[in-house]
Amino acid sequence: MKVPVATTISLVSYSNEEYYAVVIPEDLGKKTFNCLWIFRKGCGMAYCSKSKLSYKDDPMLTIDGIKTLDLIGTFDDIKEMLIEVE
Repeated sequence: MKVPVATTISLVSYSNEEYYAVVIPEDLGKKTFNCLWIFRKGCGMAYCSKSKLSYKDDPMLTIDGIKTLDLIGTFDDIKEMLIEVE
């Protein structure tokens, strides 16, 4: 199995914790999806926030798009859920 190449983006800290967004191409059957995962540093879990077919352009899965979503608080609920998972 081929290991996917991922793009890691630092997000705004929340409750003094560090968070990262990672876009990972994933092969699911005959189709490839770009999946956006949100991680908290030191936490063994992640949350899949968005998944899109890889051949369809999605400006929100770019570095600038993800940083913009983070600045407007789109991932705050996910960050809070990842804090509660200890």
